[in-house]
Amino acid sequence: MLIAKVAVMVYGILAIVGGIIGYKTAQSKVSLVSGSVSGALLVVCSIASFLGQNWGLILGAIVAERLI
Repeated sequence: MLIAKVAVMVYGILAIVGGIIGYKTAQSKVSLVSGSVSGALLVVCSIASFLGQNWGLILGAIVAERLI
């Protein structure tokens, strides 16, 4: 389960960075907002799962599935 927790954290950080890059290159505010919101939600889910909350990985999987 540690791999899943780390993967959700890394995916959240990459989503935030991707939103920033999308904003910088194309001036897309939608990319910035969606990347930041979904990335922050994934980071929160990862932190919750590290703290022992079972809903963290479940919600993280739902958010990650919606990003694809």
